[in-house]
Amino acid sequence: MLRRLPMLLLAAWAVPSCEQPIEDDIAPPPPAPQRYVYQDPRTTAWRVFDEGGDFRPLVQPVPGGLVEWTSGSVVGEGRGLARGNTPQDGLMARRAARLLAARNALLAAGGIAVGPGGNFLNVANGTIRMEATIRDFQEIRNDYDPATRTATAAVRIPMYGAHGIIQIAGLGLRETPRPWRWPDAPTGEPAAGTQGEARMVVLDLRAAAFSPALLPRVLSPDGECVFDAAELGVAELSWRPAATYVVYQRPRALGAGPAPALVKVEPYVVRDGLAPDGDFANSVGRTFRGAAIFPLCQAGRGSGTIFLSKAAVEYLRAHPWMRQLFRSGKIVIVVETAPASRVP
Repeated sequence: MLRRLPMLLLAAWAVPSCEQPIEDDIAPPPPAPQRYVYQDPRTTAWRVFDEGGDFRPLVQPVPGGLVEWTSGSVVGEGRGLARGNTPQDGLMARRAARLLAARNALLAAGGIAVGPGGNFLNVANGTIRMEATIRDFQEIRNDYDPATRTATAAVRIPMYGAHGIIQIAGLGLRETPRPWRWPDAPTGEPAAGTQGEARMVVLDLRAAAFSPALLPRVLSPDGECVFDAAELGVAELSWRPAATYVVYQRPRALGAGPAPALVKVEPYVVRDGLAPDGDFANSVGRTFRGAAIFPLCQAGRGSGTIFLSKAAVEYLRAHPWMRQLFRSGKIVIVVETAPASRVP
């Protein structure tokens, strides 16, 4: 459910009080959803992850909570201890737990990797350096155990939007390094057999030790910048993600061991769920129809840096229309294991 804390100021180091002005009603949390849905309002791309599907959301533990990279949100948890055994004491404990969860969500924001293209202006040493106004959040759990007189709450704060974490933390951008020269794209609609077949780009990083970031940077093998999320600007990045992160889980779910060996090196477009590259490509075809798969991507040093293969760069040179897919956020970055906990 959506909650509102009108003009509530939370410092990342402050201890929440039960006397803070919040809503008195505490409804039970909604039932667990049967499927995970991500909707990006700024693009036509959409993702649905059914239970037991081939892909799952990418979630990274950070101090204070979790970063849900796929949905674009931060989750914080909090606990409150009741002073007595009356119903009013239990209600006050649940209020305190909710406020502490919101505070911890702010702390978790300090664990978000921005990437090589920028930094948070209002975050230092893993804490929000200013008092942050939390207006909207989703309470996903608020339980009370009368035996231990302990309340446990969890809240989710969006990373994007007018009151999202990016607006609270302030995003500073760095200059893009030496750019790769995109060929000039012809005017008008792309011809058949070109970018018109691809509706999004899938960067395959299953074999790389990759760590996600808000501002991914895609480089050629020579280190030239093919795409830098920072070039989109703060206004655009505050409202929508530069890329969608997912975890490929089908080989483990089926007990088939590691991912099958790739049989293609050059990028190719998957249509109608049919692909020449084994289980992974067919999984991409079912979930992200019309995707152009870029195999053999490598992770660079630091969070969010991706190196394309030489074949991928040549593919982009022959399909210059695909630059718009990068710039419009239609990038899916696939890993096979979630990243470890990140300590700022």
